[in-house]
Amino acid sequence: MEEINKLNEIVTSFLGERNQTVITPLGKGHINDSYKVVAGEGEYVLQRINHHIFRNVEQLQQNISRVTGHIR
Repeated sequence: MEEINKLNEIVTSFLGERNQTVITPLGKGHINDSYKVVAGEGEYVLQRINHHIFRNVEQLQQNISRVTGHIR
Protein backbone atom coordinates (compact mmCIF):
# COMPACT_ATOMS: atom_id res chain seq x y z
CA MET A 1 0.00 0.00 0.00
CA GLU A 2 2.89 2.37 0.72
CA GLU A 3 4.23 1.91 -2.83
CA ILE A 4 0.92 2.92 -4.46
CA ASN A 5 0.79 6.01 -2.22
CA LYS A 6 4.30 7.01 -3.33
CA LEU A 7 3.36 6.45 -7.00
CA ASN A 8 0.23 8.59 -6.54
CA GLU A 9 2.38 11.32 -4.98
CA ILE A 10 4.74 11.24 -7.99
CA VAL A 11 1.88 11.35 -10.49
CA THR A 12 0.26 14.24 -8.60
CA SER A 13 3.50 16.24 -8.78
CA PHE A 14 3.36 16.04 -12.59
CA LEU A 15 -0.39 16.13 -13.29
CA GLY A 16 -1.88 17.82 -10.22
CA GLU A 17 -4.73 16.41 -8.16
CA ARG A 18 -7.05 14.16 -10.16
CA ASN A 19 -10.21 12.46 -8.91
CA GLN A 20 -9.81 9.43 -11.16
CA THR A 21 -6.22 8.21 -11.27
CA VAL A 22 -5.51 4.51 -11.81
CA ILE A 23 -1.96 3.12 -11.64
CA THR A 24 -1.31 -0.47 -12.70
CA PRO A 25 1.90 -2.44 -13.37
CA LEU A 26 2.83 -2.44 -17.06
CA GLY A 27 4.51 -5.67 -18.10
CA LYS A 28 7.40 -7.41 -16.37
CA GLY A 29 10.61 -5.46 -16.88
CA HIS A 30 14.00 -6.97 -16.12
CA ILE A 31 15.68 -3.68 -15.22
CA ASN A 32 13.08 -0.96 -14.55
CA ASP A 33 9.59 -1.01 -13.03
CA SER A 34 6.93 0.36 -15.40
CA TYR A 35 3.37 1.44 -14.63
CA LYS A 36 0.42 2.53 -16.74
CA VAL A 37 -1.21 5.68 -15.39
CA VAL A 38 -4.73 6.63 -16.44
CA ALA A 39 -5.66 10.09 -15.19
CA GLY A 40 -8.79 11.72 -16.52
CA GLU A 41 -8.61 11.62 -20.31
CA GLY A 42 -4.85 10.96 -20.43
CA GLU A 43 -2.79 7.77 -20.39
CA TYR A 44 0.88 7.82 -19.38
CA VAL A 45 3.79 5.49 -18.65
CA LEU A 46 5.61 5.95 -15.35
CA GLN A 47 8.95 4.23 -15.10
CA ARG A 48 11.19 3.74 -12.07
CA ILE A 49 14.86 3.52 -12.98
CA ASN A 50 16.90 0.80 -11.26
CA HIS A 51 19.69 2.74 -9.56
CA HIS A 52 21.74 -0.44 -9.05
CA ILE A 53 22.05 -0.78 -12.84
CA PHE A 54 21.97 2.92 -13.82
CA ARG A 55 24.10 4.62 -11.16
CA ASN A 56 24.45 7.96 -12.98
CA VAL A 57 20.87 8.97 -13.82
CA GLU A 58 21.86 12.44 -15.03
CA GLN A 59 24.19 10.92 -17.64
CA LEU A 60 21.46 8.43 -18.62
CA GLN A 61 19.03 11.30 -19.23
CA GLN A 62 21.64 13.17 -21.30
CA ASN A 63 22.13 10.07 -23.46
CA ILE A 64 18.38 9.70 -23.97
CA SER A 65 18.15 13.37 -24.96
CA ARG A 66 21.06 13.03 -27.38
CA VAL A 67 19.61 9.93 -29.06
CA THR A 68 16.08 11.29 -29.38
CA GLY A 69 17.49 14.59 -30.69
CA HIS A 70 19.45 12.70 -33.33
CA ILE A 71 16.36 10.71 -34.36
CA ARG A 72 14.34 13.92 -34.75
